[in-house]
Amino acid sequence: MSKKKILHISFIKEGQRVSVKASKAGKFKFITSYMQDGRPKMKYKYLTAKEVMENDEIKNGDPVMTLDNGEKIRVFPGGDPSYLPAMSDGIIQNHDSAHEQPIVPEYKKKVQKKRYVAKKDVKDPDDTGEYDLDFSWLMDDDGF
Repeated sequence: MSKKKILHISFIKEGQRVSVKASKAGKFKFITSYMQDGRPKMKYKYLTAKEVMENDEIKNGDPVMTLDNGEKIRVFPGGDPSYLPAMSDGIIQNHDSAHEQPIVPEYKKKVQKKRYVAKKDVKDPDDTGEYDLDFSWLMDDDGF
């Protein structure tokens, strides 16, 4: 059986049936209102299918899911929002799990390989202490 994906969820709000489509990411866009500095503000919020069904306004608005195969499923048969049937719950979970963001593993920092570079002995041309040889005979004028 293939995973059924939800195309949109519709519910009754203020006597009208409202439909909310799923985005490419599988989330549903809702307007939320809040107060900021004593003034009402509105903001868009993306919710998963499970979060949509947990919202009291939607839960009590007789939600209906339309699936990608064209099938329409009433989320709460009989209109009782106190119990979420297993079939509806399974479709919601399949939809959300199919659109989960993959967890990107935190990559370890690449350890840079240190090359072993042999140090060349840099010699001071004036340093002759290494040989401990007496070259004083070369300095004499009567050496040859």
